[in-house]
Amino acid sequence: MRPCRILGAGLAVLVGLSACQIAGPPAARPTPSPPGSLHVVVAALPASLEPALTPPAESGVARVAFETLLKPKADLSDVQPATAESYEISADRLTYTFHLRPAARWSDGKPVRAQEFVNGWRRILDPRVNSPVAPLLAGRLKNAAAYLDLDPRKDAARIPAFLDGLGVKAADEHTLVVQLDHPAPDFKWIVTVP
Repeated sequence: MRPCRILGAGLAVLVGLSACQIAGPPAARPTPSPPGSLHVVVAALPASLEPALTPPAESGVARVAFETLLKPKADLSDVQPATAESYEISADRLTYTFHLRPAARWSDGKPVRAQEFVNGWRRILDPRVNSPVAPLLAGRLKNAAAYLDLDPRKDAARIPAFLDGLGVKAADEHTLVVQLDHPAPDFKWIVTVP
């Protein structure tokens, strides 16, 4: 065979191969979602989906699943209402009063109550839980600084009294009152963390 014919045949084979693809199975078509479904794409799942156990840096999924008291504005210039429809700060900047939306509901339709925030914050500050979010509250909430000194095993008998003394209470079903240890201008941002 002459070199031109070999080159021509080789070129024809290459062109033919380049036109072919190794086809895998056809891509699965997404199934239509039922009304009311929420789909969220995340790069990686956090170690836990429980807000008390989710580090703030991994809170993207928790932010979708749980609404916070306040949330950042889109331009991050300030915060805006979320579960709390409004809030007031006392003149001495030590007491925050959050007024929950009366229509706020859990996914099962039950009303959201202020006591549930109290319970959640107590869980975060329970040394036996070892929440990565605890330092955010322990450094600001009234009577919470002892969190750093309590050992979950050695001080187990002291923990219930510590939790009962925290500066967070439900004044009624829709009013959460939070007392701070000292003025903390960043506190309104802290309540945007799930």
